[in-house]
Amino acid sequence: MIHWLQSLLLQYGYWLLGLILFINNFGLILPGDTILIASGFLAAKGDLPWEGTLAMAALGCFMGCNATYWLGVRYGHPLLGHVKSPHLTPQRLKRVEDFFQKYGAKAVFLARFISLVHPFTGFVAGTGGTPAWPFLVYNFLGSTLYVCLYFAIGYFLAAHSGSWFKF
Repeated sequence: MIHWLQSLLLQYGYWLLGLILFINNFGLILPGDTILIASGFLAAKGDLPWEGTLAMAALGCFMGCNATYWLGVRYGHPLLGHVKSPHLTPQRLKRVEDFFQKYGAKAVFLARFISLVHPFTGFVAGTGGTPAWPFLVYNFLGSTLYVCLYFAIGYFLAAHSGSWFKF
């Protein structure tokens, strides 16, 4: 599995990384954290350019979350109104909307670091009425810090791997 991921990253480079992170932040669960760590590892070994890798990863995260935010703004309430679920009641939707109107932009930043939550955060923030300008700022800051953190983990592993870890 690791060699398969390595060969994909080496063949398609940071373009694949940006696409995977865009799709992951668009709401489809993909191994974004894992591929970020692997790309940091490969950049430390000199196989990927770290500047382009970081830039493309941050752009993919930022744009994917933005796309779902605008889908949530436009289609969130009509779409959720058609969902029939005992867990998705009008009262719960109102609580989520109130939460995101009050804390939405900050929640977008913090949710970036919760793996199974961040793919849905943009849609929920858009549906919940988070104002666009604070959303964009916190999404940009969260995307950038998230990418740098996970990339740095892979970079650190490569720099300190020695003979105990082969990739």
